[in-house]
Amino acid sequence: MTPETDDLGEALEHNLKIRRELGTELAKADGIRSAKQDQGTAYRLGWVLYFTCLVLGVAWLCFFLAVASDGPDGLLGEIAKQPLKLVVVGGVPVTVLYGIGRALRYVLSEE
Repeated sequence: MTPETDDLGEALEHNLKIRRELGTELAKADGIRSAKQDQGTAYRLGWVLYFTCLVLGVAWLCFFLAVASDGPDGLLGEIAKQPLKLVVVGGVPVTVLYGIGRALRYVLSEE
């Protein structure tokens, strides 16, 4: 590299350093923080509600299987003959709870 190129590189690095410092100061003055710096109550609440919905989904599935497994003449025996009903009664509520949990987490964590 020539001395002129070195000087140009140093000037560019100095310019970038000044820009970063000014950007940081401007953000502090405007009260702007990045999402990683400001993970407050709403962010945590989003995750709590997400995991709550997941737990409710698993609880529903366990409850459904416990109620449905009362022998071949019970509910599971009847539903096993109709797989679509098994999916609708067992899977749709779990999927809906999962979707609600994801939506709450997305909205509250501002991703």
